[in-house]
Amino acid sequence: METTELLINLLVIVSCFGMLLVFINKKISNLKTPQTADPALMQWLQTMHQSLEKTSTLVNQTLSQNSKDVTDTLTKTTAILNQRLDAAVNIVADASKEIARMNELGTS
Repeated sequence: METTELLINLLVIVSCFGMLLVFINKKISNLKTPQTADPALMQWLQTMHQSLEKTSTLVNQTLSQNSKDVTDTLTKTTAILNQRLDAAVNIVADASKEIARMNELGTS
């Protein structure tokens, strides 16, 4: 009886080992076969790519326009500031001349 039980156990172990080999072989062959891409996934990826390109273009245009606007504003502000400084210099020069004339009148 022991021999029969031993043979049955050995047969079960060999069968399990054989099924494990078949399972592993199937998994390896599935890995080797090229997988086809899902058309819905490819459509979604293409749509996302186009959307990202449009967004990137829009962001670049907006940044470019904002940069131009800032540059224009700085140029105008600098011109106005220069005009005011020139006017202040003229006022100080005129005041300096008047003070010099008053000093001359005071000393004469």
